[in-house]
Amino acid sequence: MNSNGNPAAMMYAIRTGSQDFKVLIDNEVVYGKIGALGHLFHVSELELPAKGA
Repeated sequence: MNSNGNPAAMMYAIRTGSQDFKVLIDNEVVYGKIGALGHLFHVSELELPAKGA
């Protein structure tokens, strides 16, 4: 809930605050790194592949 000095948390807050759908405030958040940058996503933002794909 605190993004001071954490760019991944700040970008998550900006992105989820500007989306058309509401992201729940719970612990269903995934963190990953691409190179040196970290990224946060709520599980409701992720698209899962279709079964058998």
